[in-house]
Amino acid sequence: FLSDNYGVSWDGLFDSSSESWDVENAAEIDYGMNYHASMTGDTLGNIFVTYPDDATKEIHYNKINTPANSDTDIESQILVTSHSTENMRSNVVTSGNEVFIITRADDDPSENVKYFRYTKDTNILIESGFVSNTGFDEVRIGATLYNGFPLVVLFYMGDSSGQEKLKYFSWDGANFVENSDSLIWSVGDFSCDINNADDRTREYSFVTQGDNLHVVWSCTEQEIKHAWKEI
Repeated sequence: FLSDNYGVSWDGLFDSSSESWDVENAAEIDYGMNYHASMTGDTLGNIFVTYPDDATKEIHYNKINTPANSDTDIESQILVTSHSTENMRSNVVTSGNEVFIITRADDDPSENVKYFRYTKDTNILIESGFVSNTGFDEVRIGATLYNGFPLVVLFYMGDSSGQEKLKYFSWDGANFVENSDSLIWSVGDFSCDINNADDRTREYSFVTQGDNLHVVWSCTEQEIKHAWKEI
């Protein structure tokens, strides 16, 4: 959907044949796409979308050129990676003239967590590597920008005593790095009772504001924690 008045009203992408919105047009980017999609934009008005396809067990990426209000603005789909698991997930951020796709694959620690770095204008893969070689088969991922550079926050699904739960990694221009203050929360901190079988592992979010990283998460069924730090 597209809004040009800060969300007061919304329009959908136009169908090329009927020039009107209908519910199926929501899947124009990829009719079989998984609902776990991630989207970002740049200052030029371009939009970037990444999503898993459970049927093919692939992660895809599309650029939608400005003004991004017609299906003709959608560029060809790009295959980022594939894996045998049906539970792949991805996030996307843009930094300068580059696009970063962050990926994870359930049940395979060797795939968690990776990045794929593309040129923004030509969609050429520059390189791929690890955000962090977590050694975990279950993690949740999220990505944003910090002072113009990619920043990733990982939620580790392990729930043993002392287990790291939330940690951030920042891009230094060549690699994602773990800083001395990257650990945000471990099992046992703040009397949080979340565990691996709890759907509340999905309930965390974060944002950067100035030089600060703010993170919120579900600590108990009645309590949300908020942590922040200048990084």
